[in-house]
Amino acid sequence: MRALQPGRQAPGPPPALTGTVRIWDAATGSQVLNLKGHGHSVDAVAFSPDGKRLASASFDQSVRVWDASTGQAVLTIREPEHGLTCVAFKPPMASILRRQRIGW
Repeated sequence: MRALQPGRQAPGPPPALTGTVRIWDAATGSQVLNLKGHGHSVDAVAFSPDGKRLASASFDQSVRVWDASTGQAVLTIREPEHGLTCVAFKPPMASILRRQRIGW
């Protein structure tokens, strides 16, 4: 899968507002995955270095790891205090998370 080309908009409502992660084929513009499971906005996504997994961080205080070919959730990690705004993979598969603090 490839990222959308600069300047192209993904069709439909903003997925971050629905708690859904949507993946499109950049060449055809067709949606290939619709990952549902978060209860609040999705603030960050990252593909694993090998492209086999996708992680999504949400304001619902969870990170979900998905199989990038099937769309099946394979792991959920909870952060009980704050919504999450950043996620990244560190090879081989350990994820690095940074959380958002509530309040200023």
